[in-house]
Amino acid sequence: MDDQNRPYAAAGNVTDVIRRYRSLNLPDAIEATDLRSAGVPEGNIGRTIFALKFLNLLGEAGQPTQEWRAIAAADEAAVASLVEGLLRNAY
Repeated sequence: MDDQNRPYAAAGNVTDVIRRYRSLNLPDAIEATDLRSAGVPEGNIGRTIFALKFLNLLGEAGQPTQEWRAIAAADEAAVASLVEGLLRNAY
């Protein structure tokens, strides 16, 4: 991984986006405007998208993965376990 492409987004930005789409329907693709609507500052959008891809929540074209869809559909008790699995797989 080169220095330009590290998944160093603010954890709060990533969790805010995940929370937003647990309460709304996931779109077919996540774009910068979706992240702005979730409260991600303009300067952090690229890093947040990269982090979502690194965690296998977004595909290369910005489409939510099955993993993200599972989190969006899960009950509150299951979310922590699903997110833990994503983190373990990514790191």
